[in-house]
Amino acid sequence: MIVSIGVALIPTQQLRRIHPYFRNFRNEEDVLKRYLHIRRWKDQLPESSQFLFLSYDKSHFNEHTEDLVERFLLEVNRAELTHWLSMAPFPLFFLWNPPRYRAIHVVYAVMSNLPFILVQRYNRIRLERVLKKMNQRHSKTS
Repeated sequence: MIVSIGVALIPTQQLRRIHPYFRNFRNEEDVLKRYLHIRRWKDQLPESSQFLFLSYDKSHFNEHTEDLVERFLLEVNRAELTHWLSMAPFPLFFLWNPPRYRAIHVVYAVMSNLPFILVQRYNRIRLERVLKKMNQRHSKTS
């Protein structure tokens, strides 16, 4: 929860600066859809907006303007960053736990964060596509 609150408090301007680090791999969407069947299970994961008052509630994402899509894209990056940083401290558990419990901590850290990371990466691909189409429409009308 501390990581979630800390990342939620990162100002949007700073989040924009790290945006280039959130790039998708070639064929990532195909892997997520074809092999991981992400569309079947992504909506089953809990939303942080249900628990954290600081997180972005995507239910407000009902009108598609470039500003809202860009804002939602930043929030997708914020969510992915939260889950990566949530896994970062697991090596500390190696310091005071016996070896037989270390694997449990690693599996827990990965299993409790990886599905969320994958969903955010999938959402980013989709949002970037929407934003690209909006920008193309905008440039045609200008």
